[in-house]
Amino acid sequence: MRLKTLVLLLLCPIFSNSTPLKNLRIGDKVPDAQVSSVINAAASAIRLSDYQGKLLILDFWATSCGSCVGALPRLDSLQQQFGNQVAIIGVSYEKAAVVRAFLSRSPIGKALRLPVVTDDVFLAELFPHRYISHEVWIDQRGVVAAITGPEYVDERNISAFLQHQDPGLPVKNDIADYDYHQSLADSNARYYSVLSPYKPGVLARIGFEPDSVAAATRLYVINSSVLQLYLFALKLPGNLPVSRMRVLVRDSARVFVPRGTYTEAWNRQNAFCYESRLPGPLTREQGRQALLADLGRYFHLNGRIAIEEATCLVLQRIPGTKLPESSGGIPENTLHSNDPVRVLANGSLAELTWELEHQPGGLPVLDETGYKGLVTIRLAIADLSNTAALNTALRPYGLVLQTLRRRVRLFVLEDTALVQTINY
Repeated sequence: MRLKTLVLLLLCPIFSNSTPLKNLRIGDKVPDAQVSSVINAAASAIRLSDYQGKLLILDFWATSCGSCVGALPRLDSLQQQFGNQVAIIGVSYEKAAVVRAFLSRSPIGKALRLPVVTDDVFLAELFPHRYISHEVWIDQRGVVAAITGPEYVDERNISAFLQHQDPGLPVKNDIADYDYHQSLADSNARYYSVLSPYKPGVLARIGFEPDSVAAATRLYVINSSVLQLYLFALKLPGNLPVSRMRVLVRDSARVFVPRGTYTEAWNRQNAFCYESRLPGPLTREQGRQALLADLGRYFHLNGRIAIEEATCLVLQRIPGTKLPESSGGIPENTLHSNDPVRVLANGSLAELTWELEHQPGGLPVLDETGYKGLVTIRLAIADLSNTAALNTALRPYGLVLQTLRRRVRLFVLEDTALVQTINY
């Protein structure tokens, strides 16, 4: 989710009465009000009372929030699935011109059929939040039924509300004023390390704070999974593809979110906060090494980097062909979309290999073309994980993917044997 700073502007006269603004909670009746600056809809203004008898879902988002934009096709599909029983409305604090530009230029925006409230202040004051996406569920009686993150907006929960059932969704409660400088330790110990539970509503963050006066260094990681803690300790990217991992643990559900499980619910059981305060001025690398040692003690796991031989997809040039060099222009990358033709314009082959490596069940992908310039390619393909179809689409550009054995750098996570030493 993306941090959003709300800018308070002068309100237009949008109330049906003089009732003052109130931060609404679950169980509160939503006041009838007219909301203006609505685009991508038949009318430029709506009244909240227009949706009585329907399940109304307000999706607070922004064009600059990648995860928000990525969720729009799913929300659009849910709207089409449930038809007149449900109304899903996007709400953005951004200017109408910004949202219109997104709707006209982005492939996701062009396909979006949901109405969008722009220039919003009123709804954000009724439902204050710090991070987006932010979802407000208003039931058929006009009562706030739930306030959640985006992943809970799915067929199962919508169906439950339509049947007047309470699915028991956790409340999204953003904590905007959390003090990341406060210690997680309960004691006044000078040096320590501590592992504490996940903090709902607090944005994940990593910090490194040298204290020259006390000759100590504090390292903290707030709201991180075991996997993310190890990736940080080993200086690996947080979005490392699964194809670059070898996870050899008895209980993989403590490392990965199981299919069909809500991430927020999983985080509340499997994510943690870590803090250490160690003597002396430390480098960041020394702090990472201390974290790695602590993780082994806390979780009885061994995380390391290894060079191993693995089956890979290797991107190569077809002999005698010319690569599709870019002629310039505005960069565009729709490889991640579901468009019938996926475009990489004025981009690098690294963008292509990155997208391929993040396909479900994918292999490590290596670029052995030796080409470092920019390319423009258009792939008429429905599934990037289908290697045969992908090669058919790549062949006109002088490219081919070969399945070969190569030595690659992998992250390995494995259980460690528990050894107890008893002193008599």
